[in-house]
Amino acid sequence: MASQTMHRSMSGARRRARNAAPPASRDGIRRDYLYYSCAALFFITLLLSIALVKYGFGGLPLRAMTAMAILGLIGLTSPGLLVRAVQDIRTILGIIAACAAIGIMSSLINGMPAADLGRQILEIHVQAAVSVVVGACLVRVCGPRMVFYIFAAAIGLTTFVAFLQFLHFNPAWALRDTLQRMQPLDMGDESVFLTRRLRAMGLSFSPVHLGTQLCLLFAVGFAARAVEHKDLLRSFDKPTALLLAFFLFGSIVSGNRSPLIGAVLFIVFYLFLVRPAIAVILTVTLLPFVVFLDDIMLTLADLGWRVARTDDGSSAGRAVLRAFGSLLFLARPYGYGLSFDSVEYWHSYWDTLKNYENPLAMTLHALHNYYLMILNKYGALILVLAGFAIYKMRSKTLIALAFTPYAAHIFYHNDGPFQGDFIIWYIMPIFTLLYPRLTNDRARRPRRSPKPARRPLTQTRGPAALAIEEKAGR
Repeated sequence: MASQTMHRSMSGARRRARNAAPPASRDGIRRDYLYYSCAALFFITLLLSIALVKYGFGGLPLRAMTAMAILGLIGLTSPGLLVRAVQDIRTILGIIAACAAIGIMSSLINGMPAADLGRQILEIHVQAAVSVVVGACLVRVCGPRMVFYIFAAAIGLTTFVAFLQFLHFNPAWALRDTLQRMQPLDMGDESVFLTRRLRAMGLSFSPVHLGTQLCLLFAVGFAARAVEHKDLLRSFDKPTALLLAFFLFGSIVSGNRSPLIGAVLFIVFYLFLVRPAIAVILTVTLLPFVVFLDDIMLTLADLGWRVARTDDGSSAGRAVLRAFGSLLFLARPYGYGLSFDSVEYWHSYWDTLKNYENPLAMTLHALHNYYLMILNKYGALILVLAGFAIYKMRSKTLIALAFTPYAAHIFYHNDGPFQGDFIIWYIMPIFTLLYPRLTNDRARRPRRSPKPARRPLTQTRGPAALAIEEKAGR
């Protein structure tokens, strides 16, 4: 009888254990499902943003659909996390909204039709807001390291294809041709890269876009590294050196010179911060080679390396385009509106600029300078907004270092934030982990009844972070 009673009690205990196990297991499965689903959707979104930028249905790009799918998935499974992600980046969202307001004002002054203005706001500012929210959610769900890994996988793939194109591997070019035929044919200036195969572009829309993507990969990699290693500027970091090596490789393969200029600036600044003595020795040692720089560049140009050429039309037209852009801004400091196209105004400045080298560039191409493009679109008020953003990031050395190659690259090209580059918004939330002041100044204000301290965002680590948040009831 006692044995039967004991057996019944043990059986009851096992049944209670089995009945209690499924909820915990379901929670774990749900967290893993959210983690891997968001990571997979983000990888697909990046590939579409790189290779099939204009592919979509009913005028809506497929990349936008997958980005919205990420938000929908998180909103359905963890709505509280979505709310907290928006709170994390509310200052960035405020900057986007202010930029949209400035753009609307400048466009209305120039008589832009309401339908065109609405489309521009949707394509530029609404897309930026959605992308930065997606980035903030991914940082909370997957963590900054996984975001970097996804970036590295997508951009590494397009760089590998670019390397095969650099080696004149025809199937790699055929793959890019196939991807282009799946999209609208209005490539503009970029069509020459496909028809003549002058420069390797990988899966990207153009070699210039590949250069932009490499700059963003370097920025997100450096930021993710800084999140986990607070003393990144106190010692030489080998992973950063490897990331820089890959960045240089991709830039050379795609024939992008401007990222190389940014890389040189980064190396100089980084070494002077980390190893000042080595920086001084290296600078003194390399100075004599400046004498032979022209011979080195000519040799590389003869070998077919586009990065070594300084006599092509791209370089020759930059001076007149910069002068043209400056005159346009001085003539209309309140901006030309969101539909600004510099080619429409060249005839008014031909007599002034016709003696520049390659003056025909301003009749054919945009300004090829992001800073002048954005200044002429939005007008002088955008400088106030830029000053506010710089103030929020004041004395933030890591941010300046991370974006040094990017800042140099966009100086010579049209795309940048609010101007064709929508991928950058996915990585902006990572920098809020480095400096919470970018998102929240409330910690500096005295409170009458202080609330319990919030867990630092730098502890975000995917499913484990979700488990902690659920247990804490946040």
